[in-house]
Amino acid sequence: MTISRLDFTPEQILDMKANFANKIGFQPSPGQYQVICSDKRFRILIAGARYGKSMVGGFDPAFYTHIFSDFRVWLVGPTYDLAEKEFNWITEFISRYPMPNGGRLIDRCQISSPTRGKRRILFEWGSFIETRSTENMKSLLGEELDMIVLC
Repeated sequence: MTISRLDFTPEQILDMKANFANKIGFQPSPGQYQVICSDKRFRILIAGARYGKSMVGGFDPAFYTHIFSDFRVWLVGPTYDLAEKEFNWITEFISRYPMPNGGRLIDRCQISSPTRGKRRILFEWGSFIETRSTENMKSLLGEELDMIVLC
């Protein structure tokens, strides 16, 4: 049985996000909290240096891929290097998340992290997160995705 976001009310999703944040030890600032808790389809975060934009950009992909099966996410930047910050936050968050059996969420996925190029996290339940570059625009065509984070 596949669980979808549509099976939950926005309030239930917010409660699950709060639980996830608590388990990984993430305490967002008031501004970060406003972005994370927004139920808008499109969210744009414009802020200065050291605000935590990449941290916020990594939170939702980590949250949604850990709870929903076959949830597909791309982190898209002008270069692969510019998508790494969000990818690194995601790996940090899933490495902190404790599983009921005593392990960590990161133990339930395969991570491909080459020195250069596309990075990928594939969860046992079919969800994945990939970094992508806009250097070859044609490589961004034709994929069905649930979320895109523009880095």
